[in-house]
Amino acid sequence: MKREFEEISILQIVIGIFLYVVITAFLIWIFVIPTMKSYKSEYANYKTGLKSYYKILNRHESLKSRLENYRETNKKILQAFRNAFNKEDFKNFSLKYFQNPKLSFLRKESKDGFSVLIYKMDFVIKDIKSFYKFFDDLNSYPSVVKIDFPISLESLKPPFIKGSWFLKVYESNSSI
Repeated sequence: MKREFEEISILQIVIGIFLYVVITAFLIWIFVIPTMKSYKSEYANYKTGLKSYYKILNRHESLKSRLENYRETNKKILQAFRNAFNKEDFKNFSLKYFQNPKLSFLRKESKDGFSVLIYKMDFVIKDIKSFYKFFDDLNSYPSVVKIDFPISLESLKPPFIKGSWFLKVYESNSSI
């Protein structure tokens, strides 16, 4: 039951090819075109998300580099915030400039990631030069110490001066 090539009509071949093309086109139209539309929509969402991601990433990297630069340029100050205040060490530091320094703790305040320890310091000085020298050398002290007003100075038997002031000691509560 072999068919010969001559027996197959050209019309049957053309109809077969035409049916194949129509069925293929119909299947493409049903399955592929809706998928392409959803693909284009998802790809547009992906591109928008990717653009937002890189925008946020660039901002993050910029802030990170600024923070690292800040940490590098202010290394000494940041280290001073991390150093715990030692009352006896500060007393020994003050003995270079004052006679009989007394340090009394008043209170502790916490705000914005920092603890502020408030002390009252009483002292006696022989000459005003040591008073100013103390202020100059206080910048090299390993903790962050601020002399707060009022500064009270009163004359004792000459040449001695009795004084008192408030100290604010700043310490970090977080990792800077």
